[in-house]
Amino acid sequence: MRDDSVWLRCRAGHEAREPRLDAAWYNRNSSPVDQWHPTLEDGLRHPGH
Repeated sequence: MRDDSVWLRCRAGHEAREPRLDAAWYNRNSSPVDQWHPTLEDGLRHPGH
């Protein structure tokens, strides 16, 4: 998703956008964003979820 949003998913499968987090936060705490995905589902398929 190109809006730099970070989505959280619980173990039960609920999804929610977290407005306090963005791609810059993700890059600092995980790893650099290496690819943009048009949908959340496409992004989840990328790492094999």
